[in-house]
Amino acid sequence: MRASVYIALEKQLNDSDPLPAVDGKAIAKNIKKLTDTATKLGVKPLDTFVCVNQDELANLIGQDTVAESGVELPREQWFNASDGLVTIKKLLSHVEKNKTGFEKPESLIRDLQAVEKSLDFAKSKNVGFRLAWDF
Repeated sequence: MRASVYIALEKQLNDSDPLPAVDGKAIAKNIKKLTDTATKLGVKPLDTFVCVNQDELANLIGQDTVAESGVELPREQWFNASDGLVTIKKLLSHVEKNKTGFEKPESLIRDLQAVEKSLDFAKSKNVGFRLAWDF
């Protein structure tokens, strides 16, 4: 199984407009290059929007291990969709103009476009988002 990056919204929306599917594998495959690019473009790197919720983290580590350790897991953090859109729009524009610098650029463009649509939707509903890894 390959890693992927997906978008989660702060609350479940009962809207007739479904969010576009984000495969996220191309984002994961290019994350270092995207981070470097975001820094050069003067926007927040995508990994600043990554946050794992406590249940996901406990399942990853193991519920018993967490309980036995007594460690308090970090709280889930949500981000403003407008902030994410600034980064996504800049990265998407850059990748479209510089395809040769990225692995599977067409897949990456589709992933970034899907994230952009999801963030536009989240912004229109005033809902926070976070990015997360799936392994």
